[in-house]
Amino acid sequence: CKGTFDAVLCSASTADRVEFMMNECHRVLDSHHGVMVIVSYGNPEERLSCFDNIRWEAKTYTVSKPIVPGEKIGEEHYVYILFKKQS
Repeated sequence: CKGTFDAVLCSASTADRVEFMMNECHRVLDSHHGVMVIVSYGNPEERLSCFDNIRWEAKTYTVSKPIVPGEKIGEEHYVYILFKKQS
């Protein structure tokens, strides 16, 4: 979901759309082994609240962006590994 989650967060009716996206992902993932990977610019303080702790277990990793001439140094991506909890 590289960029998809961030794009949904930038749209109108953000809360409703994020909830819909997360519900659909939860619905289609295998009930015993479902894993979703989200790569985002959003830091954990902003993103973790979007993942329902009752339905998902989240692990967060920080990855430094490669240095590209002309871009800000020190920007990071955040990788969220979401494990679907068994119902």
